[in-house]
Amino acid sequence: MSELLAYISERTSLQSLPKFAEFEFREEFASPECDQSVIRESAVRSHPVYVQFNSWWDEIIVTGIIPFTCLTFFNLKIYLKIRYVSWGSIER
Repeated sequence: MSELLAYISERTSLQSLPKFAEFEFREEFASPECDQSVIRESAVRSHPVYVQFNSWWDEIIVTGIIPFTCLTFFNLKIYLKIRYVSWGSIER
């Protein structure tokens, strides 16, 4: 169980890591009395390959394929366990 939690924590951290490279924070000083902070989109965020991966494949893999595979696997294990237990009670 701890291995599963470690995997989930690692995957979640790695999933969120690219978000920090999507924006740039700059402080611009127009005059001594006026300064402003500006948040702009970085070059990584506007790169076509990153946009396609982040908006399409990343979402499909993380929110679609991995949860569906885990759900199928665990449901199959539950079904096989119930079937095994019920066969054991029939034979007695």
